[in-house]
Amino acid sequence: MRSKAIHILIGVLVITGLIFVFWGNTIIARGLENTLQAITGAKVEIEGFRLNLFSMAVKMERLQIANPADTWRNIIAAQKISFRLAPGPMYEGKVVINEIIVEDLVFNEKRRTDGKLERVRVRKPKEKKESILSRAFATMPILKPETLAGNLDLKKITGSYQFKTDLSAARIKAEFAAYKEKWDTNLEELNDLKSELQGLEEKTGKLKNPIISRRSMSN
Repeated sequence: MRSKAIHILIGVLVITGLIFVFWGNTIIARGLENTLQAITGAKVEIEGFRLNLFSMAVKMERLQIANPADTWRNIIAAQKISFRLAPGPMYEGKVVINEIIVEDLVFNEKRRTDGKLERVRVRKPKEKKESILSRAFATMPILKPETLAGNLDLKKITGSYQFKTDLSAARIKAEFAAYKEKWDTNLEELNDLKSELQGLEEKTGKLKNPIISRRSMSN
């Protein structure tokens, strides 16, 4: 039993080692990209990542970090990056770089592709609750459309609001009658004023005639 467990453990270690040998650099590179993208908020691309555990050396063929304010340009881009890590401080949880070499360091370089990150929409807890409630309501027979249609009596529903509708109609009719009465009163006052103006005009005409006749006689 113990030998079988040892064989299983060795097999797991061998598989893990093979995965790290063949895909370890890719996994680490993707992890670095995701970490830097979370910090900058823009796309980060690492090409040709290589980690040598024996010499604690890291090499990258190319690194480019997009500008979050202008995603069609890079904040920084570099070719042939290599550096060595000091092994001692790593046991204390520290990262110390002994030597770093960077070739063709470029700032504000124009990109060929958009460096904007594609935001993955995360469903909120409220939306999850609503979807659960929607599914629960869909399973209730009483809430199905055909059930509701069979139980609803439209005549009863409209009849219950008939009194309110009648009141609204009566109120509108009363207001209209009040406006009409007010309009008729104003119209009568206008006619009276017109008659008074005509009377004044006639009086003015009569006063003008004697004056004109006197002037003609004096001439």
